[in-house]
Amino acid sequence: MSASINPYIQRIQEFNKDIEGLKLDRAVLQYELDDYKRYPVTTISIDSINEQIQHIDALINQIEIKIIQVSKLLR
Repeated sequence: MSASINPYIQRIQEFNKDIEGLKLDRAVLQYELDDYKRYPVTTISIDSINEQIQHIDALINQIEIKIIQVSKLLR
């Protein structure tokens, strides 16, 4: 089977793109969080940013589980 027509491989590639996007979002949030922590009093809730980071981490974990499940179908 060719990788270009195998739907399982295509799906894994889509999942990997999703993960890369989420990792980029997480990196931006982490940068903002580190930046806000330098100020004595912030106008942005640090807890809110931490919650967003945790949510992104959970999404990444869910997608990684889906990749494992789809990978099992390739064997």
